[in-house]
Parts: sequence; structure tokens; C-alpha cells
Amino acid sequence: MESKIRLIVAETRALFRESFSTLLFSCQDFTVMCDVASSSSLTEALATKTTDIVLLDSDLIFDFFKHFRPHQNKNLLPKIILIGEDEDHEVVDQILSVNACAYISRKLDFSICYEIIRRAHSHGHCFSHKAFQKIGDMARTKSYSLKQKQLSKREHEIAELLVGGKIEKEISALLTIAENTVHAHRKNIYRKTGSHNSTDLTNYMYRSSRD
Repeated sequence: MESKIRLIVAETRALFRESFSTLLFSCQDFTVMCDVASSSSLTEALATKTTDIVLLDSDLIFDFFKHFRPHQNKNLLPKIILIGEDEDHEVVDQILSVNACAYISRKLDFSICYEIIRRAHSHGHCFSHKAFQKIGDMARTKSYSLKQKQLSKREHEIAELLVGGKIEKEISALLTIAENTVHAHRKNIYRKTGSHNSTDLTNYMYRSSRD
């Protein structure tokens, strides 16, 4: 039996915090270690509780990272999933600036939120279709600064699909090429962009699109 995913909910909106924590607690996959309403309370909780994921209100980002000192905490900073209202370009900047592994909009159904948390825990990251679509749209409409190690047209196409959340099997079907070929292209893309995983690639593509 797999252990439960340990969560801390850091949310300034009391009603959402309480209802979200209650629903998470009722799910057999999760253990809510605590819920807090401020960055100072979150810092204190991280010093005493071992947790896998912090669900962090985007409004608390600046204050939390201004005061949090990892060396003063016995536990390392866990994965961060940002919570916010919408997925605009500013939110994408926030996601990348704190290396968040996922983003949850308060407008999403709770069942979708559950799945995002599960996938972020097991796969290292998980963004909603809308967040990935925005990054993908920017990738398609802006030129990249890839002068030193230029991606080929095919690599560029596959990179966009990877950033859009597609897996190798899906890309193989979409482009009607062998899955092994997709895998080889992916390795080259990672090498050329200095990426180690899809989160690194997303970060690279997004920042390059803004140059």
C-alpha cells in the first residue's frame, strides 16, 4: 500500500482554505498536516512537519520566500503547487520564478485538483491544460533565442508538443513517426537546451520566447 501524500495548505482565503483542506482530508490519498493563512505560519509548520507538497497561495509567494531560510529548518523545502485565480502570463512567471511543480486555479473542480496533486507528486510536475496551452501559444507565436544550438524544424515541433504536455506515444501518433524516433529527438532537444526534464524544458522555452 502506497503511503499518503503529506500536504500543507497555505491559503489566505479562509472559506477556500477550510473547504479545500476538509475535502483533501477526506480523500484516502492525502494527509493534510495542517492549513495556515500566512507565510510566517507556513515557515513555522515547515520547521516541525515533514511534508511532500505545499499548496501555496500565489499571494503569499513574496513574503514567504523573503523570510524562509532553508538552513534554519530541519526539513528541505518540499514541492510547491501554486494556488490562484487564473492562469495569465503573470502566473506563468510566478510558476517559473519559484520552480513550482504545478498550478491549481480556485475555479477548477476539486476532482481535477486531486489529480494535479497526484501527478505532481508522482511525475514531478503537472500543469492544467490551460497553463500549458498558454506557454505553448507563446512558443508558437514568438521566435526563440537558439542561435548557439539551433533546434531543427522537427525538434522545434516536438519541443512545442512536449511543452504542451504531450508524451512520446502521443507525439508519435500525432506526427506519424516511430516512438523511438520521438525519443531520440527528445534526447537531442534536452541536450541542446540543457534540460534534464520537462519542467526544465518548459522553463527554457518560456524564457526564450520572452527574449
